[in-house]
Amino acid sequence: MPRLSRHNTQWAAQFAVASELCKRRCDVAFTMGNCTPDADLTVLTPDHHQFLVDVKGQSTKNFWRIRDKAQLPNLYYVLCFVGDLSCNRYFCFSHKQLADEMERYKTSGVKFDPRFSGINWGQAHPFEDKWDHLPI
Repeated sequence: MPRLSRHNTQWAAQFAVASELCKRRCDVAFTMGNCTPDADLTVLTPDHHQFLVDVKGQSTKNFWRIRDKAQLPNLYYVLCFVGDLSCNRYFCFSHKQLADEMERYKTSGVKFDPRFSGINWGQAHPFEDKWDHLPI
């Protein structure tokens, strides 16, 4: 089977994350266009708490490219691996947790290029299926 395009990978990841949040009884809306550049999803929990989710999708086990953003208290991240037709993988972070991991990558001694911020594939593993990092 041919590899997914970036466009298809990102859409598959966004729908997969939305599906997982719906299974957890949340209401989910997709943000469209440039009016909400910080997030892909707006989420409302069963107890009416609202937060944003920025989804990062990829179909290969590579470096997660993530733009460094100013801290937003209600922004969370889900990195979603949609590599093949098997099960998707989800890595859940608060904004602070992801910022800490990105800083750890920068100072780890690897050759760092500031044009490409993010984290290594393996850095995400401790956050796999940590849905409790989100306020749901």
